Amino acid sequence: MEMSCGSVGSAKDNVSARRRVLYSSVCAICHENEFSMADKPSLDTLLQMLQSVIFEIGRSSQAFCELSGRTEPLVGDVVMALVEMGLNIDDLSSYAMRSTRVTIPSPQVMAKQSTPRILQAGEKKTPSAYIPDYLPAFPDPHSYIRTPTHKQPKNS
Repeated sequence: MEMSCGSVGSAKDNVSARRRVLYSSVCAICHENEFSMADKPSLDTLLQMLQSVIFEIGRSSQAFCELSGRTEPLVGDVVMALVEMGLNIDDLSSYAMRSTRVTIPSPQVMAKQSTPRILQAGEKKTPSAYIPDYLPAFPDPHSYIRTPTHKQPKNS
């Protein structure tokens, strides 16, 4: 099966956007290492491994941050997490500047959906002058005016 990054994001798969980006990253790394084909289960395993590493880096960074009495991690917290995981920090900059890297385009931003207008039945009642402005407005008239929803029984 060929590596195909486009087939993962179909609507029926219902895959999250983050997972699709990670899947694209796994495909790019495989392509950089001269793999021309990969099975879907293999790519899924690599995806799970990458997700686990990223999660562990985040969890450890947060733990170092909280240990220092801060709420937001700094670069030093991330470095400490990487060192604790046994990763060589010196190799990171050379890996980031490699000539064979594949750049993944930024995900497209979806257009904002317009919020539907609220259906209003009847005319809104304006508050009297003695009602303060900070109180909420009256609800739609249909909520407090009696509206029959069924036929009344005939009494003969």
